Amino acid sequence: MKKSLFAALTSMCAALYAVLGYLSYLGLFTPVIGVVRFWPVVFVPAVFSVAFHPLVGGAGAAIGIFISDMVIHGNALLS
Repeated sequence: MKKSLFAALTSMCAALYAVLGYLSYLGLFTPVIGVVRFWPVVFVPAVFSVAFHPLVGGAGAAIGIFISDMVIHGNALLS
């Protein structure tokens, strides 16, 4: 896989993960079952891992959750 394609796919995965993570934090489409929240956002990096490469999904998830945590909590240590 070319480096440019890897970077583009990782960026897309991270952006989708961050945006959907923020929306699910707001409770727009996250069902709460008892005291446990279902986190449907984890399917984004899983799909990217299966469709393209496991490293794309892993790197996209790592970057995406960091961005999402920075937007939601504002503290990099919580990520």
